Amino acid sequence: MYLFPLCLSFYLSCLFQVHHKQTFTSHGKAFAQALRLKPSSRIYGYAVLLVAFFISGLYHAVPEYRATSDWSTSVAAFQFFMMQVTGIMIEDAVVAVGKYLGLRRNVVVKVIGMVWFWLWMTWSGEDFVNSRIQTGEFQRHAPQHSVVRWILGLHSGRIDL
Repeated sequence: MYLFPLCLSFYLSCLFQVHHKQTFTSHGKAFAQALRLKPSSRIYGYAVLLVAFFISGLYHAVPEYRATSDWSTSVAAFQFFMMQVTGIMIEDAVVAVGKYLGLRRNVVVKVIGMVWFWLWMTWSGEDFVNSRIQTGEFQRHAPQHSVVRWILGLHSGRIDL
């Protein structure tokens, strides 16, 4: 469980930058423009973010239901994506306070940011991961011999490396 955010961080950043950001933010921008929000305002950015993650949540929730036939995994997937909006807003508030206090971006601040990301992903992803474990989805698609399964104590015998 605690490896989840570490393994996922690089994958999510690449996926978000390449696919999700280009695909879903255009809908968010159209929504914000329909509300006549000023593009340079913070509320415009949050409206874009909210719509993008809402669509992304639906985009992931539907296949979750198709794969598991269990609404709990679908709801957990949607909830996970919607919670990311909250995490980003909290992070923005902390950054604003830090700027107000005169903090500069340095190694310590970057490490705090990484710890924040790790803690947030662990906390917000728990229901999603647990719902996948309960439906047996991880066991069904996991390789029989895996270093990760061995580290987690889920191995079923000898691992040939």
